[in-house]
Amino acid sequence: MPFGIMSRYLGRQFLMAVLFLLAVLSGVVLLFEFVELFRRAGDHEDVTGSMAFTLAVLKLPRTVEQIFHVAVLFGSMAAFMRLNRSRELVIARAAGMSVWQILAPLIVLAILIGVARVFVFNPVAATMFGRYEALEDRYFDHNREAMELTRNGFWLRQRNGDETVTIRATASQLGDVEITDVMVQVFDSDDTFVRRIDAQQGHLREGYWEFVDAWTTEGQQAAEFHATLSLSTDLTRESIVDSFSRPETLAFWELPDFIDRLKTAGFGAVRHELHFHTLLAQPSLLVAMVLLSAVFSLRNPRRGGTLIAIIGAIVAGFLVFVVNDIVTAFGIAETIPVVMAAWTPPIVTLLIGTGLLLHREDG
Repeated sequence: MPFGIMSRYLGRQFLMAVLFLLAVLSGVVLLFEFVELFRRAGDHEDVTGSMAFTLAVLKLPRTVEQIFHVAVLFGSMAAFMRLNRSRELVIARAAGMSVWQILAPLIVLAILIGVARVFVFNPVAATMFGRYEALEDRYFDHNREAMELTRNGFWLRQRNGDETVTIRATASQLGDVEITDVMVQVFDSDDTFVRRIDAQQGHLREGYWEFVDAWTTEGQQAAEFHATLSLSTDLTRESIVDSFSRPETLAFWELPDFIDRLKTAGFGAVRHELHFHTLLAQPSLLVAMVLLSAVFSLRNPRRGGTLIAIIGAIVAGFLVFVVNDIVTAFGIAETIPVVMAAWTPPIVTLLIGTGLLLHREDG
């Protein structure tokens, strides 16, 4: 067979194996997510089985994003092993195809899958995950703080007993959480307006907000001036940062603008920057998974060792996952640069896979 036909055939086998494995993993994940949400729904009378299933479906794409590289690793291994058993790879090698010619269509497809995952699948997953978090907050976690970031500042919502407090500010210094140009609105449990506070500055202390040069207005009464004014809160610096939109709820092309707005508002954007670069590195990670699968499965079928190859791939995939988590933690802690944290795992895996294949092919 001409190499062009063979390449298309190999690519088709690879794509079918990856999509099949991805579908199987998605079904398993959906089942476990539904069971867990249904268990949690037992403590909430207003959450029905259909709502638990809806939440599981909304969360599924985000979980699938996290197992894409697993599907590529074991999907490509399954394709290689099937082609090995049918002696098709043996015939291709005998016809003069090198391992790199065999891998070329798979690498191209891995890159295309990675690009589609970032530019097509990620926006859908982010939208659905954002909807999932909103519904989860509504039905399971009514007291979660929420923050919305706009170009003109940010809005923060918190709960004070039966009261709901919204805080708007135009700037912040994250070190001691100092906000400026503050407007606070307080509502009772029936969402009835109680009072409003306008202040030049606000400082987050331990257990309370301290507002400077504040004016309070209650009902129809005249505004009253306070040099300093306190408002109780259980917020902390960390909880304020965490209450921003999680990077997983933002589409790939929304992240750069959101990062700029975070920095303009005076907040750190390490998590969002790390997520952005991690998405950029996805095509490289999927290519690395193809190379790793070739290391464990491109062997003469007469030599056996299929079980060893599968165990080796499982160990390799687990190590990639663990190393990625460790490096990500270093990136979030700003111990290493964000770009290094996002790109180190795929690049190192890519180099290891390439090195092992070169050693096997060229000795």
